[in-house]
Amino acid sequence: MISKHFSSWQQILGSIRITDISQAYLIEPYCTMTEIQNNPFIEWCQVNSHDCLKFTFKERLTLRNAEIAIVQWKKLFELNPEKKIVLIWHCLEMTGYEPMARIRWQKAIKELKDQIDCVWLISDSKLIYAGAKIMSMFTSFNINIARNEDMVLAG
Repeated sequence: MISKHFSSWQQILGSIRITDISQAYLIEPYCTMTEIQNNPFIEWCQVNSHDCLKFTFKERLTLRNAEIAIVQWKKLFELNPEKKIVLIWHCLEMTGYEPMARIRWQKAIKELKDQIDCVWLISDSKLIYAGAKIMSMFTSFNINIARNEDMVLAG
């Protein structure tokens, strides 16, 4: 079972807002992270004594959602530059994604590969599995599949 390691990434980053203006990101203070983005919701957790970064996806992942989440993901990795981190993509409530969102996510995996220990995908959707297989082919990164949280890093 996944338990919270940190109460949220919001405590780590503080209160900032990221605004997309012509592909450039500006950081503005005094707004909570949940005002900008909650798909995916990103939080630290611990599974079987492994520090993990969990992404909880809801409904459809758009390119804009992906770009905002990737900025947050990179900032969280910058806080632990020497550490290999397990990624958990909780996609049980995800209905799909824009093709450009998947492509941008692939690029982020390639950019951050030195800090990624492994990737776990939690889903029961054939569409989501197919997207993960495509990402795995283009990134040369194995993505582990689980049907529920209890299977992540089990045994």
